[in-house]
Amino acid sequence: MDNPYGGNKKWMDWERHPSPQSKQFDAPLRDWRTAVLKRDNHTCQSCGSTVFEKLEAHHIYPVATHPQHKMKVRNGITLCHECHVASHAFHNVMNKLKAV
Repeated sequence: MDNPYGGNKKWMDWERHPSPQSKQFDAPLRDWRTAVLKRDNHTCQSCGSTVFEKLEAHHIYPVATHPQHKMKVRNGITLCHECHVASHAFHNVMNKLKAV
């Protein structure tokens, strides 16, 4: 499957972001996601969407570079799918600019 976020960094690999219904999505991560969404009142913190089926929990600090923060609720933010994809695209551009 193609990486919907662009780039080739492993932390942005679509295969490493299973859906909450996936068997790969373990119980602790499902609990983390639930806690993040609940804390944010089931609302996208970027655009304000409340369409539950589109809401995702995003790690503010990537797990690949900050594994110690993986399960910390304060390292999560609720985003709708569209804002989540846009946030990864933005970070991908910023990382490329840092390299210049």
